[in-house]
Amino acid sequence: MKKSMMSLLLMLLFAHTSWAAPVKLSTASQTAQKFLQQYGKQLKSTNAAYAPRMNAQGSQTTAPYYVFNSKDGNGFVIVSGDDRTSEILGYSTTGSFDINKLSANMRSFMDGMAKEISLLDKYQANNTAKAPAQMKARTPIEPLVKTVWNQDAPYNDLCPDDPYNTSVKLPTGCVATAMAQVMYKHQWPSTVTNTIPPYTTRVYENTGKYGESKYKTISVEGVPADTKIDWANIVPIYNSQTPAEKNKAVAELMIYVGRAVKMGYDRDVNGGSGASGYHIATALNKYFNYNASTILRTEYSLDEFENRLYNEMAAARPVVFCGQSAGGGHAFVIDGYDGKGYFHVNWGWGGDSDGYFKIAILNPGSTAGIGASSTSDGYAMGQSATIGISPNTSGNPVALLLQPEIKRASKAGNSITYTMSNFNRERVTVETGLGKIENDGSVTPVSDISNLGVNPSYLMKKTVKITGLTTAGVFKVTPIQRPAGSTGRWYYDPYMYATVTTSSTGQTVELRFEDYGDFKQLKASNFELTSGGIVGKMNNVNVTVKNTADHEVHTTVYLIYETTNNAGQTAKQLHSQVPATVPAKSSVVLPMSFYADKVGQHNISLCITEDYQNFQSLGGAKVTVVKAPAKESLSYSYTLKGANNITIYGNRIEGTVTIKNKGNEAYHEKLTVARANTSNQYDQTFGASKEVSLNPGESTTIDFEFNNCAYSKHVIVVTYNNPSSGTGIKSGSYKYATLKKGFIVYNGDGSRQGYAPAATVTVPAEAAAVDLRGIEFTTVEPNSNPNTLYYVDAAKASAAGLPAQNVVAGEKATKVVLTDGNDFYCPATFIADEISYTRKFDKASDGKTNYEGLYIPFTPTSIMDGAKALAWQTKDGEAKDFFLMQYAGSNANKLNFVYADETFNGNIPYLMAVPQALVGKNITFGAKNVKIVDNATRFCSADNNHFVFTGVSSKKTLAENDYALSADAKFFELKPAAIVDAFRAYIIGHDGLDKLEILFNGDFVTGINGINNNDTEVKTVYDLQGRRLPAEAATKKGVYIINGKKVVVK
Repeated sequence: MKKSMMSLLLMLLFAHTSWAAPVKLSTASQTAQKFLQQYGKQLKSTNAAYAPRMNAQGSQTTAPYYVFNSKDGNGFVIVSGDDRTSEILGYSTTGSFDINKLSANMRSFMDGMAKEISLLDKYQANNTAKAPAQMKARTPIEPLVKTVWNQDAPYNDLCPDDPYNTSVKLPTGCVATAMAQVMYKHQWPSTVTNTIPPYTTRVYENTGKYGESKYKTISVEGVPADTKIDWANIVPIYNSQTPAEKNKAVAELMIYVGRAVKMGYDRDVNGGSGASGYHIATALNKYFNYNASTILRTEYSLDEFENRLYNEMAAARPVVFCGQSAGGGHAFVIDGYDGKGYFHVNWGWGGDSDGYFKIAILNPGSTAGIGASSTSDGYAMGQSATIGISPNTSGNPVALLLQPEIKRASKAGNSITYTMSNFNRERVTVETGLGKIENDGSVTPVSDISNLGVNPSYLMKKTVKITGLTTAGVFKVTPIQRPAGSTGRWYYDPYMYATVTTSSTGQTVELRFEDYGDFKQLKASNFELTSGGIVGKMNNVNVTVKNTADHEVHTTVYLIYETTNNAGQTAKQLHSQVPATVPAKSSVVLPMSFYADKVGQHNISLCITEDYQNFQSLGGAKVTVVKAPAKESLSYSYTLKGANNITIYGNRIEGTVTIKNKGNEAYHEKLTVARANTSNQYDQTFGASKEVSLNPGESTTIDFEFNNCAYSKHVIVVTYNNPSSGTGIKSGSYKYATLKKGFIVYNGDGSRQGYAPAATVTVPAEAAAVDLRGIEFTTVEPNSNPNTLYYVDAAKASAAGLPAQNVVAGEKATKVVLTDGNDFYCPATFIADEISYTRKFDKASDGKTNYEGLYIPFTPTSIMDGAKALAWQTKDGEAKDFFLMQYAGSNANKLNFVYADETFNGNIPYLMAVPQALVGKNITFGAKNVKIVDNATRFCSADNNHFVFTGVSSKKTLAENDYALSADAKFFELKPAAIVDAFRAYIIGHDGLDKLEILFNGDFVTGINGINNNDTEVKTVYDLQGRRLPAEAATKKGVYIINGKKVVVK
């Protein structure tokens, strides 16, 4: 399908056929540029994979997010289209983003982001200054999974044949690929633990065309116990040269895993093979002897959920993550962390789109504005994670358990109702009841205990009365279970509980559990058509949904569109769906869409359903559909960066196309910029896209970028897609450019420019690196920056003018010397035989003041004052040479720094200070035979989800929410536009606080032994997740927000 689409584009290009037919983009491109500069990349182009929100008309139309590809073809960044989310939603330092080559996983993820961001419309969620809750710092963790596996050959070589085309194998399924990659990391077990039973499954001919009416049933064989897993022949990367035995080994692993989760093998046209995410943990437990369990995003606050994921990364345990979107569910691997709030995702599509992403992007961060969430939980959309994946080396089998979920809590009945679901492939019987979570993490039964047996794929509901709370207090009560007949530990989820408040006589005063799925409390109104309402197109409508409950409600809503056929019969059609989270006693606006099939008035309604058959309306309205406007009249003008007439030096085409509506009617259409090599009919690419809405006389721009282009003549065009005729090219949108080989100059911020080859290469003054590889030259005229790197071919290592140091010949540098105060930029990784960085400190410190930010792009093995080796203090009372502090977390507007570990880690920022004896001295940090990592993949931060402590290797102009270190190092102060010097550090925030106080070694937690009610009346009590508690909670040990202040009750 991809080839036919590309061929169509090519035919249109060479036939010269003419075809008829709201963060603004400019701001987003600036944000992307600033973000990727620290990785040495320039990213400007909006890519084709964003879903337009259409919340404004004309040239001010915005999108829920924008994707910008790196100029060098190695990386992309996703920028939010709404300033109430994090600016950067995800990024990758490898590959480029091509909507036509996206995996189903990635496409679903992008679709989910568009839906979630669009939910912010009309929230009135202000970004007012506030003090965030206490959070510990998280440092970078490199990706744990080294595989880049896929779902096709050789991975599916042993999967069932497509019954409609036996020459084709069905795909492995994303669940199997994700699980297999995690298992390969552990390379456990050596054999299948228990027999995997056979089963049958349906393969549908084409669900889009026939629904589920046409299918064939296939039989999937079982796998005997003790079947060998051939880890020795499985490799992390496969290609066309991989030996047959290695292909066979990974294909065997895939079918073992697929059969263990009872994979529903299916055709690509139907979305591919699929399995329930709930079967992942049970399959790992039963058939592969792993410890594993599943957690749901909806059961946790955002901080708790991300902390659990990070803890898994820190324990070297990759997570199999499942997400749901309107397009279906997908599974992938979370296996790393970048130190800035982004988790590394291995999408399981051969490495395509792998990169760093926000786990929960829909988190406005405000509970103050009208319509904002009443909790700090953020907005989870069908996410679950299989955690704790590790080999079970205990010698005992993993206990088969049920999945609990609290449904209701009744004060009148003093009871809790919960369900127990069985996702195992056999009947499971457990002892179950209610337990009180103790301070030490154990549980004590507080109800009658009874046996409960549940068949596979079924659930049972229980209502259990609380009987074991006999003293005053506030308690967490949760469902507990253990295998029937055992006397071992009780299993429970520490984050899923009801809060029970009891009096001195043990009587229940309050019993609270918030049912986030109580959709009966929702009402829909104010259906606002935000696009043209044009026949034959998808149209957008915003719907206001009000929550009448006193707690948040989270569900999925569906837009039903009514149409009339030729016989006059009315038919209701489901046209769109989105996940919705509506705060207590508040309203939100949800973006929905429908396809208008004919001109006239149509009924639309917003509905919910529990069984996907019976839909209950929350409210409805009439919309008017009109005919399409007359033929448009558009003009196109191009600006190509770095072009001399039509010649560009380098392998990148970057520029902007300006589109103006010269007609008399409004114009609405999605346009895509494309490129084709005029000398090679197979070399063509679709690039940046934009949903364009222009009133007469208005203009808009699309930034584009094409990387790794051949040195040849290329043509740039603007394309569109018609549902009936396919891809077309806009008349008059052609622009030609000829690419020629040149040398590349990089500035300290990562921006780059190509130049024509010359015998004498004069390096620009602002350059921090120059890449002369593959270029013929005789002489180099260096610039004045002593840190500039010179990349040359090995044969050119002794070219005239090259300095004696900082020359990278091939992939190696003999000596690199870094001088403080000058920009340093590394565009390509290399090995340095010897490297050093020298710094002077001008102020003396007693360990509490006069710190400076310090960032070094390598791990030093020596720190010297001349010939004297220096060491830093690592604990109180220790007499060492200097002070080194690492970021440990935040509490409100206070930042906590603690003694650095005994190992100095490169690419991590620190605060450093020296005593009087070292003031003014040259302190040299050095290392030998060390890898210097390119800026694109270098980690340089530590974060705690509220603040990011980040280092820089070149001068940095701070942005709106950036904080610079004060002169006395007692604060980080909000200073947009301030300059931070190279090899220093600063704080990235998002809360608008004027300054952040620096405290050292745990000073920020103030303990109290109790509360004297004669001195302080306890008016409000909250836990650290923002949940309000009864005043009696302040008498129980724990950490609380009491009367607006954080206290520790001991």
